[in-house]
Amino acid sequence: MPFKGISYWAMSVEVQEKAREQISRTHLCERNPHWKGDNVGYYGLHHWIHSRLPKPKLCENCKKQPPYDLANKSKLYTRELNDWWWICRKCHMVLDERINNLRHCKTGWYHQCKYCGREHWVTPWDWNNGQGRYCSKACSNRGRWRLPKLPKTDD
Repeated sequence: MPFKGISYWAMSVEVQEKAREQISRTHLCERNPHWKGDNVGYYGLHHWIHSRLPKPKLCENCKKQPPYDLANKSKLYTRELNDWWWICRKCHMVLDERINNLRHCKTGWYHQCKYCGREHWVTPWDWNNGQGRYCSKACSNRGRWRLPKLPKTDD
């Protein structure tokens, strides 16, 4: 190494940049002491692919929305760049068949608005926290200030 014995701070800026480049090249992939090869974990592999696979402007599946997820095509999770693609969240959920799970785990019920009578969806969390009695903020404001009907008296 040509920089051996020279203090890093005694080097010029150009020499420091060359030294950094040389050190980074010597520690790439298999030469890095922390390299795990095929024993890499889920997030480590995604990070490795993310740094090497350029992100396109649009989803590679639907070509409509910007991509958000880096997905594996074959679900084997290898270091092959051709086996990965950038896709939007909706396409990722549809391809992994997770979209159906989201639709089925929706808990709640339809409730009739106390002011206008229109039915709306209420979750248990909303109901337990005092929400969901009205279908909208406008109905809530109107219903809250509505005077109760007094019983008729014959005078």
